[in-house]
Amino acid sequence: MKKIIFIEGLPGVGKTTIINNLRNMSNVNVVDEVINSENDDNRTKYYLKNDDLKINLYKEGLIVIDRGFLSTLSYEQSKKIINDDYDDSIALKWFNKYKNLYNKKNVFVIYLKREIDNYYLPYEDEKDPYGSIENQKLLESISIYNLKKYSRNKKIISYSFDKMMEVIHEIIS
Repeated sequence: MKKIIFIEGLPGVGKTTIINNLRNMSNVNVVDEVINSENDDNRTKYYLKNDDLKINLYKEGLIVIDRGFLSTLSYEQSKKIINDDYDDSIALKWFNKYKNLYNKKNVFVIYLKREIDNYYLPYEDEKDPYGSIENQKLLESISIYNLKKYSRNKKIISYSFDKMMEVIHEIIS
């Protein structure tokens, strides 16, 4: 049986810590970022290709994926709001081929929210959804909107590191 769980959330919320703990459990297939790009001009193409590869990596069992299609869609939509000249149409068209996946009974999304407003900025860039606290707040609101709109099986968890085992239990059960 195949069960897919997407772990979503802003940078620094604890996704990687949870993923690393799941990696040590039997019968759990963990899917990290497959490829990375530092080239801003092609970043969207890399995100799309990355997600395509992640969903096709495993065919059976419990599959836990670090960020998925909703995350990519939300990022691109946020980027369009931040920079009106940005073209998000490629990502919107691409997402349409995957949106029905979120209606399947074996596909789940866990969105991790911070219990307190403690944001992590991987870099400062006013034109990037991760690049400022305000941009991250926008991204999170779009992500939660998309989660509610597209996902049949979803859970939003206010997360702190002391709740890690609770989240892991939620994933493996």
